[in-house]
Amino acid sequence: MNQLKDDHLLDCYEKSLEWKLDDDFIQILREEIEKRQLELPERHRRLETVAAS
Repeated sequence: MNQLKDDHLLDCYEKSLEWKLDDDFIQILREEIEKRQLELPERHRRLETVAAS
């Protein structure tokens, strides 16, 4: 994951929510985002809400 740039990580996270990929994969991405202390843009937070429903 270290080779993945921050903006690409956030893009991957967004797409994984949109495409409803495996929850474990999404969790790995989310943990990496938190580890890097990245701020999720508003559009990502909205997708999380939709994906959880």
